[in-house]
Amino acid sequence: MSELDKKRELIVESAIKRFSHFGIQKTTMNEIADDISVTQPALYYYFPDKMTLVIAVVERIMNQYFEELHKCMDGLQSLEEEFYCILTLRKKFMERYFMLKLTDATQEVGQIHDSCQPIMKNAHIKEAAFVTGLLEKAVNNGSISKIDPQKMSELYIDILTGLSMFVFITKNKKLFPGNEEFEAILKKQEEFTQVFISGLKMSK
Repeated sequence: MSELDKKRELIVESAIKRFSHFGIQKTTMNEIADDISVTQPALYYYFPDKMTLVIAVVERIMNQYFEELHKCMDGLQSLEEEFYCILTLRKKFMERYFMLKLTDATQEVGQIHDSCQPIMKNAHIKEAAFVTGLLEKAVNNGSISKIDPQKMSELYIDILTGLSMFVFITKNKKLFPGNEEFEAILKKQEEFTQVFISGLKMSK
């Protein structure tokens, strides 16, 4: 990796720490520059404005998610294990990066949401494709019925997302969700997953 690439990576890592702790809105480019002892002109050489840095951060987080997703599948034998791996990893990333509010479309973060929407949409498609692969494998080895893997994967991912939003709306009376809310999301997603997989098996 060249020195330019190393410096760019350092800036992105610093921004991730700031954004995930304080939020994007409350973090300034000056603070990020100070954290890694670079001048403001140097920072703006790599990222001409804050939004380009935000986009780089979101891309990094999404890439990291899929890297960890592939790793956590090593050695897993059943669809249940694979799906629960997805759920625990989703919870981990949701807790870690909630302050980025990447799924928040309110006016306050509207520009961030709009700028990152293509990345998030691509991640959604990629995750659904990953689940499609798991379902195709399960169909081929006879552990579930012959269903439309792509259609079922999109349904599964959409419901997981909907359950997260439901818990935040109904349970979160605080400014920021805590462990209770994240655990409630995981529990509901686990319960749904159990029913989902049971249904795929019963229709064999």
